[in-house]
Amino acid sequence: MKTILVHLIIISYLTIQAIAQPLNLTKEEKDFISTHPKITISMMQDYTPFTFIEEGQPVGFEHDLL
Repeated sequence: MKTILVHLIIISYLTIQAIAQPLNLTKEEKDFISTHPKITISMMQDYTPFTFIEEGQPVGFEHDLL
């Protein structure tokens, strides 16, 4: 079972790498990023499994995505 899971992960990774396209930002988008290097976000503290606090640290699906 573990071997199958490892193979599926490898195949998924290679598939994503094969079809991934570079992100082409406009000059306006690049300028925004250079003038705003730090973005502040907020999260709900008790919205398991998406966002929640565990041992004082934010965790969950949304945190992993960000």
